Amino acid sequence: MTSTTANALPNLLVFPEDHQLVGLSNWAVFCDHMKSVTQSTRLGGYPDGSITAPPPPNAPALNTAPDPPVVTPINSPTPSLEEWELHNGQLAGIVFQNIKDPCSIGVTQDMTSNEMWTKLTSEYEIMSAAAQTLAKECIQQFKYVSSTSFEDYFKQLEALHKAASDVGCTVTDNDLCSQFLTSLSTEHLWILQSHGARSYIDLKCALLEYDMMVESASMMSSDPTASNAPVVTSRSNSRIICNNCKHVGHI
Repeated sequence: MTSTTANALPNLLVFPEDHQLVGLSNWAVFCDHMKSVTQSTRLGGYPDGSITAPPPPNAPALNTAPDPPVVTPINSPTPSLEEWELHNGQLAGIVFQNIKDPCSIGVTQDMTSNEMWTKLTSEYEIMSAAAQTLAKECIQQFKYVSSTSFEDYFKQLEALHKAASDVGCTVTDNDLCSQFLTSLSTEHLWILQSHGARSYIDLKCALLEYDMMVESASMMSSDPTASNAPVVTSRSNSRIICNNCKHVGHI
């Protein structure tokens, strides 16, 4: 998309399929892509309306040759009318081509890039803020239940994380870790004591390993030849009791 000359226009871009605007569900992703395009070309003034179309030049006097057009850089804040029309048309084309169903949200090809962007932001910005609030609440209300395997819990938590990211929420790994640890019941305080200082990735890996140990220990306890097998309580309280040190829930 980089220009080879000061007056070269950016190529007409078609975003990856999952980054083309479908609706509120991926508005944040689409918006970030468009901002990247305009920032990299310094043409953000066209969609945001700060670079407006200049008035047409005055007609030359009779028997007078018209003034030659003034060539300005592609990112000039004061382009000529011809250049404004070219640059605006290019950006409007990028916006239009990357909306799955532009007509359904009232975006038409005869709009300027600013008219298109104003239409989209007025359509989605308020709804996006509400969607972000709802997505964060879904994560905050998602509690660990003892009967759930850690693998299933983290899969569901990460699905909520992705949904929140898609609508523009910033949810860090520390947030996910904190959400999990604060949702633990008293019977799982050993997790907080043993793994509370770990990063989200390390905590997840340790507990997935614990899941495998629970499953393995359950199989061994049913085998009469496994005399040294650890005693495993039911999955409902998810604890291992070691026959050697009698420690509950260690990994």
